Amino acid sequence: VLGGRQRVEASETLLLRARLDLDQGRNREAALQLRAGLAALLAEAPHLGAAHRDDLAALRERESEIERLASAALRGDLDAEGEETLADTLARCERVLRRRRLRPDV
Repeated sequence: VLGGRQRVEASETLLLRARLDLDQGRNREAALQLRAGLAALLAEAPHLGAAHRDDLAALRERESEIERLASAALRGDLDAEGEETLADTLARCERVLRRRRLRPDV
């Protein structure tokens, strides 16, 4: 990436920021970043192969829940269940990103 031989997708930057926010206890910010990162990842999905199918299907199912959590984050802190949903969804997004980086042909 630093040498300019690989491209960084928008989802990678957004999801990396969501991970930092979540790890630092900034759950509201993490929810907002995850909403944007998930939308970008799903928009990039047509370029992803069959190896991502199950994860992408699960992420599409959670899209409305993440939208709801991001809207709730604008009004105040999230509850423990919301934080758990954020963490789990972000972990699934990161798995897709890792797989894409390690095996770009799938």
